[in-house]
Amino acid sequence: MNKASHSNESKEVSKRPCYELLVNLLFNFVSVHLRLKIFRPLMTNVYITKRCNLRCAYCYPPGGEEDMAPQLGLTLLEKIRPKNPAINFTGGEPLLHPYLPAFLKRARELRFFPIVLSTNAYQIEPLIELLPMVDQLIISLDSVDEAVNDALSGVPEATRKVINNIMILAESRKQHRFNITLHAVVCESNIDGLDDLVEFCDSLNLTLSISPEHRDHYPRRNLINSERYSSAVRRLRVLKKAGKPVACSESYLNKLETFAKHRCFPFLSPRVEADGTVYFPCYVIRKDAFNLKDWRNLHSLMKEKGEWMDKSSACRGRCFLACYMEVEQYVTNPLRLFKEIPFRRLTLGREIGLVKERSPIETQKVA
Repeated sequence: MNKASHSNESKEVSKRPCYELLVNLLFNFVSVHLRLKIFRPLMTNVYITKRCNLRCAYCYPPGGEEDMAPQLGLTLLEKIRPKNPAINFTGGEPLLHPYLPAFLKRARELRFFPIVLSTNAYQIEPLIELLPMVDQLIISLDSVDEAVNDALSGVPEATRKVINNIMILAESRKQHRFNITLHAVVCESNIDGLDDLVEFCDSLNLTLSISPEHRDHYPRRNLINSERYSSAVRRLRVLKKAGKPVACSESYLNKLETFAKHRCFPFLSPRVEADGTVYFPCYVIRKDAFNLKDWRNLHSLMKEKGEWMDKSSACRGRCFLACYMEVEQYVTNPLRLFKEIPFRRLTLGREIGLVKERSPIETQKVA
């Protein structure tokens, strides 16, 4: 059997609904509304390394943390899997971890779905080799303007290389059947280029998600009450309604526009550090810390420590990030979210790559 056939066979599950996620969604919905304080993860984020080959201006620089040890990583995957089908390998830049292929292979054997890989796509050769084991790529790109994006990434000529790699990866989807979402951090320097980023995604049938720049886990002051920022977010809402591939939910964009108050359920998207540490209620507040090595599995840890739900109120408007705020929508307005592309992909197994055709009248409305 050739590599492409094995890739397609291993991803047959992606054509079917992800029943485990649907069950978890219903379970969490009931728990939130009945205040049962028992939850199941919707997506677990595994930080296998903090090293990175870019130096993005808005990012926290590596602090000398060690990479996830190979055997520990395999053990943690087994502890994460029960009642928890979705996983995101992230960092840092996960491609810098030499055992990432082994982690992905084990995740596929454990029948995680979807298997998400968050990357800056600065290296194409190792990434191409991993595509048969990945269901979705989340690629960081803040602007298609080379000067703007190079300044943000901290590496000269990085933008041209990353954009070229994205185009190669877009062509590879037909063979390996995976989805691509570009993610942009909205800063003062790239606000005016979001339209161009949307058009770039539209031209390649990709989707775009955003989050605002943060400092000390709060939105940057130069974005709060900024008309340029608010106008850009409103524009994204217009483009989304016109059929452009903006992946953020309508509810999330509404709250981003004015940084409105929001509830947070960070434990629905838990973060597992390279040494196995899980912070509750989240990495930011860190009221409690447990090591997953000491527990039967992540689900049992979440079940026994359900009382940390009450501690989420301490955030007071921090972290207007999609990884936290979108899961709030998942448990409070799940029916509304079924019209959203990422939500349908996550729960129903729908493949991306086909953006609906727009009539000339619809196209004129966007302009």
